[in-house]
Amino acid sequence: MKEKEIGLFFCIGPTFYLVGSLFVTRVGSQYIEKKTWIMTGAFMSVIAQLMLGPSKIFGFDRDNIFMIGVGYAFMGFFDTFMLVYCLPEMIETVEFSYPDMSNLQKAKMADLSSGILTAFFGVGTVMAPIYGAYGGAIAGYRYTCDGMAITCLIIGLIYFLGADGYRTMRKSYMQFCG
Repeated sequence: MKEKEIGLFFCIGPTFYLVGSLFVTRVGSQYIEKKTWIMTGAFMSVIAQLMLGPSKIFGFDRDNIFMIGVGYAFMGFFDTFMLVYCLPEMIETVEFSYPDMSNLQKAKMADLSSGILTAFFGVGTVMAPIYGAYGGAIAGYRYTCDGMAITCLIIGLIYFLGADGYRTMRKSYMQFCG
């Protein structure tokens, strides 16, 4: 690849993140529940990571630049599914658990939830490059992407099982398809 092509290639993820943000906010939670968006994003991130590597476990061709580009686009697009609805889901969960809160307590709880989410984003911003560099040095980039795919799968399954995923996804399907 030429130098300018590399720059354009790295615009794929942010561009699809923008497209995903517009899509998610247009379709929004009026048709599909927030939990369904989050679970779909987690499970599609598995596919994105396997393509981004490309996966050594599945024996994908390491020089398939098209697959890497599609994986990068998937990662940008499906990340919005998790990120857009994470904070509202946190706030609704606490409000559901403590229905007798005053308006002042709800405002404080929303601020606290936002602070917790921002703190975890900060931790992820620091830990992700460390994990990526360490994993890349020990096992190689492709196995590191496979490891992240497995991590996304585990997180998705935990959320699916803990958030009554089947019922939530079925309800979203019925709302969307009528």
